[in-house]
Amino acid sequence: MSIPQHILREVRTLILTIDAGESTETDQRRFTKLLAKYPEAMAETARLLDQQAALADAGRSKAKTKFPLALYASTAVSKHLNQSPSQREKPTFWRLMPAIAACLLLTHLAAVGLTWIALSSTDGDPDQSMASNANAPDYVQDSTNGELISAAPRLVAMTGCVWDDGETGQLQLGKKLGEGEVLNLLEGIVALEFGQAENEAQAKVRVEGPARLFIRRDGLLELNSGKLTADVHWHGGAFTIATAEGTIAISDAASIGVVATSERSEVHVFHGGVELSALWMQGNEPIVQLAEGEAVALLGDRLGEPATVHFEASASSFAWSQSMAFDRLDFGHAYRDAILESKPDVYWRFEDGDDAVENEGRLEGFTGYVSGSVSWYNTLENRALEFGLTETPGLLVSRATWPTEDLDNYTVQFWVKPSHYHKGALLGLVGDTLPDGRCPHSLLLELSGLQEGFDQYVTPNALRFVHRSPASVLPEDGAHCSSESPYSVRQWQQVVARKMGSRLELFCNAEKVASAENSKPLPVGNRVLIGQVYPVFIKASRGIAHRPFVGQIDEVSLYGRALSDKEIRRHYELGRQSPPDGDSM
Repeated sequence: MSIPQHILREVRTLILTIDAGESTETDQRRFTKLLAKYPEAMAETARLLDQQAALADAGRSKAKTKFPLALYASTAVSKHLNQSPSQREKPTFWRLMPAIAACLLLTHLAAVGLTWIALSSTDGDPDQSMASNANAPDYVQDSTNGELISAAPRLVAMTGCVWDDGETGQLQLGKKLGEGEVLNLLEGIVALEFGQAENEAQAKVRVEGPARLFIRRDGLLELNSGKLTADVHWHGGAFTIATAEGTIAISDAASIGVVATSERSEVHVFHGGVELSALWMQGNEPIVQLAEGEAVALLGDRLGEPATVHFEASASSFAWSQSMAFDRLDFGHAYRDAILESKPDVYWRFEDGDDAVENEGRLEGFTGYVSGSVSWYNTLENRALEFGLTETPGLLVSRATWPTEDLDNYTVQFWVKPSHYHKGALLGLVGDTLPDGRCPHSLLLELSGLQEGFDQYVTPNALRFVHRSPASVLPEDGAHCSSESPYSVRQWQQVVARKMGSRLELFCNAEKVASAENSKPLPVGNRVLIGQVYPVFIKASRGIAHRPFVGQIDEVSLYGRALSDKEIRRHYELGRQSPPDGDSM
């Protein structure tokens, strides 16, 4: 049974009310009845729990308890099972309640797993972890107060990671990181977990590449460069993070973000409070105390005037400040009709199929085939193709070629939600595989990462549009342009590449962000490829030869003509509109 929109809104309101601990018994009875009647309500509950989890994870949740909604569901089951048969109301309904709660909790765990985009987690018995460092001690004594602290942080999650030469094979989930170990993360996100021996207080640190870290003698961190977020529950002593400019000390519970560059260090406090000591100040007394919502930049004594600059904490500066589930779109009938009205040659919606995606455009039989391993991200409103959630790379590729004739005018349009800043190929037109495993491109749309470009033609943090005629593997061939403003992470954005005569133009959210000139037509004979730069994996220095995309992509359409500015704007506005209201119950 499909859930009406006004019921869905009621479910969402009840979810937030219960999760905030402000619900009445009437609210709770109404919620369980809706769960029993509408299976979609359980999936929606899981998704909103995921959002609340991410908010709490970033230190922005004000709830007094963690996930009271999940606790409520499990408590309802326990209460029911402890009642005598005569006390149980409506046996048919209550027989469903354990399954409802179990499904709710399981789907919530699955949603959190997707939000993390981690390959796996190694919580539990450390003896069961993979590739543990046998030489790393479990605990050492803190010289300041005698507390036993973790000397071996564990690597518990990795997302789309590219390491410096020689490190990839050694860094496995569950590994204990020993004294003096250096992590040089070129790209991606890793999570490290720290613990104390006696009171089990702990900290979880997520590092966003490019970053360089050093594991100190006491098992704690020194961030030489890059970004990290830390969620800390540390009692007795202090959990410290060192940077080139100073030391950050957390003595209780806090959630923070840290940015370290060659010029400055920034500390953002999302929850709790921290103390900072600067290396260029005399003594070891804290020079700055930060409370929730505050941030500071520490600038070294390069000009003889050491300084601190205070400003407002910004969670949006860090990829993990929000869940991949936050931004959801409904590509409903109005959007589909508008795309079909523009007469695309290829239109892949991803609403059906797991191994193959059928074309709704004008070219018959133009099917996209999954190769390797991909995921499908489902919401009540939409289904998208998701890359980077699996241990093996995945892609979508056509066997047919496009275009069917050389084109002086064409348009490629899709929606994309990157997980984080990284070098990733979104969509390309590729020719036959060469002996070295590479493929020539006639068109390439890709993301660049936070580092400086891997060649002179790439701008950091940008969307890039490449047009080559004839197709080529040489970066200097053809024409290319990159957006001046960075793309957004963990938000949906419309990307459009258009050639109109000799003019190449790149759009993001219906706004022109880059342009170039090239009069040569788009050549025939190339397959459509989504998810990485080549349809095969190539081993190469630093493991980036195939440039995998990490994130979600949806609503891909290819046109043998140049869409007008008005059409591009209309498609964007229809894609961003709110889901339509449903019928009354």
